[in-house]
Amino acid sequence: MADGGFIGRVIIVTGAGGNLGRAVTERLLTAGARVLGLVRRAEEVGTPEQALAGIAGGRFAARAAELSNEPAVDAAFEQAAQMGTLWGVVNAAGAWDGGKTVAQSSVSSFEKMIDANLRSVFLTSRAAMQRLPANGGGRIVNVSAYIAQTGAGGHGNAAYAAAKAGVIALTRALAEEGAKDGVRANCIAPSTIATPDNAAAMPKADQTKWVPLASVVDACVYLCAPESDGVNGAVLTLPTR
Repeated sequence: MADGGFIGRVIIVTGAGGNLGRAVTERLLTAGARVLGLVRRAEEVGTPEQALAGIAGGRFAARAAELSNEPAVDAAFEQAAQMGTLWGVVNAAGAWDGGKTVAQSSVSSFEKMIDANLRSVFLTSRAAMQRLPANGGGRIVNVSAYIAQTGAGGHGNAAYAAAKAGVIALTRALAEEGAKDGVRANCIAPSTIATPDNAAAMPKADQTKWVPLASVVDACVYLCAPESDGVNGAVLTLPTR
């Protein structure tokens, strides 16, 4: 990807306060994009701003938004419009709540996973589709999970896997709906990503088999780039090594 491929393009990155979202944001800013980073809580807003101040040069803004809330998502997209013409969305936000079988799980825990991992992607993707077609192109990049395709490791993770499988189905529908307008929607399905947060949560796991964070970032940034025009409706699987 040419360094200038993102210059002047406005991109929304959800989960910008997390390991993946922040790394994607940094790469996009380095490539010249204008980025609105959406974070979960208001206290997270200053963190990416401070970390990216030297890179952004006024091209970055952060906003706290509850992504399962329709008005909050719409307000975020209105703010992005003030930064210029929207080019893309990278849905890096997500959450995990597992450890129980389906029989042991509560309805509230299932709904929590649907809201955090699927409803949020639906709302941001819908807001993007309402704006991107008139622009003559654009990109939607969603992050699913390896478990959503294989079912491997699904014991105790049914709600999470179901939500992430929904992300894949939604992405394929978006790809079909946006094709005629040049909007490309693709999905990344990584297994466990090597991040500090995952290492802290799973200290006994064999981290040598995890997917490098840089590999996931590379995939996100490529699929968001103008050069990825020939890729649409793809699910890029990044399994453990």
